[in-house]
Amino acid sequence: MKKYGLVAGLAVILIAGVLVWRWLVRSNDNMASSLPQGVTMVARIDARQAMSEYGISWAELTQLLLSDKESTGIDPMKVGYLFAWNNYLGAILPLKNADDFEQYLLRHSHTTQEQRGIRWSVIDGRQIVGYTDDRAILMGPALGIELDNLRNTIAQCLQQKETNSGTQERLFKRLQERTEPIALATDLSSLAAIPWVGEKIQPYIDQLLEVSAGLNIRKDKLTLSFALSSDDAKMNKWLDSIDEILKPVNANLLRTSPTHPAFHLEMGMRGESLLSFLRTMPEVRAKLLIVNTIFDADLLLRNIDGDVSVTVPRIELFDTPVPVMQMELRDASFMDNVADWNDEFSQAAGVRFVPTNTQQGRVEMKERKPVYYSLSDYRLVLSESQKLAWVTGYHDVEISDAKRMTDCCVYATLNLGNIMLLRGFIDRSQEIRLMSSSVRQWQMEVPTEGLAGIMKLLSM
Repeated sequence: MKKYGLVAGLAVILIAGVLVWRWLVRSNDNMASSLPQGVTMVARIDARQAMSEYGISWAELTQLLLSDKESTGIDPMKVGYLFAWNNYLGAILPLKNADDFEQYLLRHSHTTQEQRGIRWSVIDGRQIVGYTDDRAILMGPALGIELDNLRNTIAQCLQQKETNSGTQERLFKRLQERTEPIALATDLSSLAAIPWVGEKIQPYIDQLLEVSAGLNIRKDKLTLSFALSSDDAKMNKWLDSIDEILKPVNANLLRTSPTHPAFHLEMGMRGESLLSFLRTMPEVRAKLLIVNTIFDADLLLRNIDGDVSVTVPRIELFDTPVPVMQMELRDASFMDNVADWNDEFSQAAGVRFVPTNTQQGRVEMKERKPVYYSLSDYRLVLSESQKLAWVTGYHDVEISDAKRMTDCCVYATLNLGNIMLLRGFIDRSQEIRLMSSSVRQWQMEVPTEGLAGIMKLLSM
């Protein structure tokens, strides 16, 4: 009997474990089966995982989501989706109680009707929502006959099998690779409608560049990670060319940049690869030809071997931000012929080189402020501020700062507390950090206290 009791006990534990596992893992509650085919963007929102990682207990989570709030009928403990399809935006909402969802719509003056087992409502005349017992699909904006077309699309999505859904799309597979509670996958066509961004990315839309991103939420910071990927050989060759330019940062220029900067960007670079890459772009190649008539720009770029940085010092009230640029060079051979730079080509371009000594000088340009330069230890410094360009020294940096830069090819910080506009609202230790190990992998960290300070300022 003891033997059978032991077996029964193990069976109960096994069954309980399976049930708990099925509850804990991201099964997506089958909501993804309602994604339409041909989605150009799909995002997943797992509120349960997000709150768990934030460190809120189950009791606190229940109180936060449900206490003193009207019932929407939406189940916040199940995974929901946002998507873009055929120039429309959509959402798949998991429902806890369809009747409560209907009452929520009615309380907000949205009439409902039922057709063939699906309940419908039109919101503000431009959005249409169809819902069944366990889910609702919202799509729009649309007008007139477009709403009727969307009604047919939603009905199909509510009734379709997973094998006929957007879960079979490449973008959805990219999304599934992400483990963050809030994640997104898109191709560039979904971003083309964004002002300024659209025209910049238009040349690459037909080359199938995809972006996946995920957001982790902690009490001290938000971490946004995103990756670029493509199945297009031409695009992958272009991305590989950029990776050939980048190399791990050594953090040397952090020690010679202005202390307490508002912004600091440092990249490890191979000059030879940089020059080769620039020459592949016709517009840039033409500009290099013009610049090379004034001074040997090719030799300067080729000699870059190490870190390149751009720093904006702490911004005080009424100050105009003046950046300083630094470059680590293999040697200073590009300066050998500086005495010959003031020729007829320089005069025609309105450029005049004024060396003060072998290591310092300025470049005067027509209708622009002069740029000062200095060269020491094969480190070239450029700035419109003579003080920043000519007076640079080494200073100690926090070990944690240098450690964060390890294995990064690109490392940038925006210190919110060192901007006069935000001072008093945000502590000087609050930094937004952008890091990249390759052109395909990026990560941004945003301090929650700094974010709260910005929101406080905006709400005034």
